[in-house]
Amino acid sequence: MWLDHKDFSKVFEEWWKGQVMQGWEGYKFLTHLHRIKSLVRSSNMSVFKDLRLKKAATLTRIKYLDEIVSSSRWTRSLSEERKSLKE
Repeated sequence: MWLDHKDFSKVFEEWWKGQVMQGWEGYKFLTHLHRIKSLVRSSNMSVFKDLRLKKAATLTRIKYLDEIVSSSRWTRSLSEERKSLKE
C-alpha cells in the first residue's frame, strides 16, 4: 500500500531524517527501522483507514458477483466490476 502512495518517498524521507542519533552505524540503522515501523503502523489507519473492513466488503461483493454470474441479472458491467475487484 505505502509503495503505491503518491507521497511515500517524501513521507519516508521525513520519517528517516526526523531523528538524529549518535553511535555505531548499525545501531542507528536499526533504530531508524524500528522508528519507521512504528510510524507506518500508526499512519496506516489515518491514511488507508481500516483495510480489514475494505477487504471484507470487497470479498462480500465478489462472493455476490460469483453467485449471480450465471443468472439473467449478469451484465457486462458486473463482469468488469468482478474482474477489477479480483485484481
